[in-house]
Amino acid sequence: MPVYDVLKRFADPYFFLLLIMGLGLIIGWLRSERRGLSLKIVTFCWLLFYLLSIPLVSQGLSSTLESQNPQETPLPENVDSIIVLGAGVTPSVSIEGKVKTTLSFHSWVRCQHALELFRRYDQPDLILCGAKILSETPGTGEAETMRDYLIEQRVPPEKIYLENKSRNTFENIKNAAELVKKQKYQQVLLVTHAYHLPRALLCCRKQKLTVSASGCDYRQKQHWRPWYTDVIATLGDFSQSQSVIHEWIGITWYRLSGKL
Repeated sequence: MPVYDVLKRFADPYFFLLLIMGLGLIIGWLRSERRGLSLKIVTFCWLLFYLLSIPLVSQGLSSTLESQNPQETPLPENVDSIIVLGAGVTPSVSIEGKVKTTLSFHSWVRCQHALELFRRYDQPDLILCGAKILSETPGTGEAETMRDYLIEQRVPPEKIYLENKSRNTFENIKNAAELVKKQKYQQVLLVTHAYHLPRALLCCRKQKLTVSASGCDYRQKQHWRPWYTDVIATLGDFSQSQSVIHEWIGITWYRLSGKL
């Protein structure tokens, strides 16, 4: 790796600030004669924060979910419908002063993956799931925003069905299952992030909805990267660790509340 790229990684504000904080803690341990509970708690929190921010840990956490539906799993030969789960939208103001809703990055990734499958399978119907999380938020909801984007990508409007009343994964699948039954689809493909598939598929099983799965954005180790990048903290890896922990909490809560 070029020297510039190495320096850029070490100069990243997120990593740099964690490094400075770590050095401060080391000085505290060396100079303090009485290492009280406060110093121990802060040190533990820093270590946990740092570990959750490195690829070695974030990818390991991701594998606990992604390995349940490996990327190499073969797709079905035929598909007549694709369910796409929403992952958030962002309201913004256009040049004309009007509110325009755009896809979050996660929603965009799912739409791009669904678009590839749509073209691969000779244009099956698309079921787009997701409402406004907060009704007072201006602009359109998840399903409508995904529809607008896909139409811009030349997906025929008549191929799109909206499920725009659900606010979480359980409701996504419950409402989509009703639409699948109504339209009498036989070969259904589910699209969401790889780490989100286990919870979504458990919800499908609860609703007696038979689907094949196609996850996107797998985070398995990229073997071409230098080894030392596995221990350099990044905000993206912390965010990924946070997403995985959120999923496990979600799965646990769904089980306790009888949704799975």
